[in-house]
Formats: sequence, C-alpha cells, structure tokens
Amino acid sequence: MKWLTVLFLTLSLTSGSFAAKDMEKSSSAKKAFFKEELKLSDEQLAKIREIRSARKAEVIALKQRLKVVKEDFKAAMKNPNLSNNDLSAKFEEFQKVRDEAQSKRFEMMLAMRSVMTPEQIGKFQAWKEQHRLQKRSTKQ
Repeated sequence: MKWLTVLFLTLSLTSGSFAAKDMEKSSSAKKAFFKEELKLSDEQLAKIREIRSARKAEVIALKQRLKVVKEDFKAAMKNPNLSNNDLSAKFEEFQKVRDEAQSKRFEMMLAMRSVMTPEQIGKFQAWKEQHRLQKRSTKQ
C-alpha cells in the first residue's frame, strides 16, 4: 500500500512539472509569435502587457466564479427534487456569469486590437483560428 501511495505522489508531482513546462513553452511561444510573426514593436508589446495585467485579477475572479456557478448548475440538474423554476434560476445565473466573462474577454480583445495595425490584426486572427483548431483536434 505504501508503494502505491509513493508511486501516486511521484506521478502527480512529475505530471505537474510537465504541465508547468508545457505552460512555459506555450507562454514563450506566444511571446515569440507576438514579437516575430506579428512584428509588434516594444511599445505595442508593453501596451498589450499593460492591458492584460490590468484585467488579469478580474478575469481570474470571473473564471473562478463561472466554475462555481457551472458546478452548482450541474449539481442542480442531477437533483430530481428541484423544481423547474429552481433549475431555471440556476441556469439564468450560469448564463449571466458566462455572458459577463465573455463581455470582459471581448473588451480586452478590443483594447488589444486598438494597439495593432490592420495587418497585425489579420495575422493575429488567423493564428487564433489555427490555435483553436489545434486545440479541438487534440481533444478528440
């Protein structure tokens, strides 16, 4: 039994370090893309970092709140004793938080676009689409 516990802990710790390395690679790949492919100036990069950092705490809080509300809604759906009105209220709460998160994301995207040239925006949109398709293909 101790052996299994040690094995589990080892796997958990190593998988966490791999995830951290993947995040670092992803972050450095994004930075390289912004600098090299989009050819953003240092001033543009600084403004985008400022936009992202100014909204970071709010985005994190919204993501956490959305996760809680979503789990609450899922649990409510599994509860056979809740009325349709109660389920509707849970769903409306979930929609409200999801819409708020999407609005904040859109506002940040607009602020970032205001820093870029039309050519950079086009390249960025193409990159986002490619990235989205890659994420979908790995999920399947």
